[in-house]
Formats: sequence, structure tokens, C-alpha cells
Amino acid sequence: MLALLVLTARFVEPMTEAGMLGSTVQRTRDALARFAEVLAAEPLPEPAEPQRPGTFGITFDPGLVRLRCRRRDAGAAGRLL
Repeated sequence: MLALLVLTARFVEPMTEAGMLGSTVQRTRDALARFAEVLAAEPLPEPAEPQRPGTFGITFDPGLVRLRCRRRDAGAAGRLL
């Protein structure tokens, strides 16, 4: 009886590994298909005369940026700053 269990385990183990390998191959195939879609995309048009930006600075509008933070010491439950 023990010999039958050992033989069954030895038979099932490669089948399980083959199943895992099959799913890995499928995921790799899907990833390569998505990659091929990106490479096949048409490039964006370029202007005939490139333009230079007026400034190279960055500005932030305080009305558009909000942070939600929690303060442990104050006991507040998520204040908007």
C-alpha cells in the first residue's frame, strides 16, 4: 500500500509541475503580445518647426494639490492640509 502511495506521488508531481509551466508560458505569451502591440503603435506626429518653452520652471497651484495625513499625536482622523 505504501509503495502505491509513493508511486502515485511520483506520478502526480511532474504533472503538477507541467501545469505550472503551462500557465507560466501562457502569461509570457500574453506579455509578449502586449509588448508587440506597443511596438506596432504609430509614432506621434512631430511638428515641422519645434518650439522651445518660454521657461523651464515648475509651478504648483496650491488649490490643486491636497494631502491627506493622519496625526497620531492629535488623534485626528484624516485632516486635509
